[in-house]
Amino acid sequence: MTSKERVNAVLAGRPPDRPPFSFWYHFPYDQVSGSAAVNAHLAQLNALAMDNLGTLVAGTPQQVREEVADALRRARSRPVMIAPGCTFDPARVPEANLHAIAAAVQASI
Repeated sequence: MTSKERVNAVLAGRPPDRPPFSFWYHFPYDQVSGSAAVNAHLAQLNALAMDNLGTLVAGTPQQVREEVADALRRARSRPVMIAPGCTFDPARVPEANLHAIAAAVQASI
């Protein structure tokens, strides 16, 4: 599968040949440590209001769908990729919550 076919398969509920992955946002050099890093991470968290450590792990699929839908509304027309970040622990995240991410993204298209 190509990377696009892989993502489309997951969004359609079909099994991919392997899990898709994505690159995530890296902060500029002047925001990688200290208070600048903390402020940059908090600003991003506040801008999209997504909680990889809370809702994704312990929330219901409905809560995950609502959080993703809210993040997409906040992003407006800016391009944004919705995916679990580097805090994603597949042993702790219910599979239904991962499907909820895909469902919310599909519903926004």
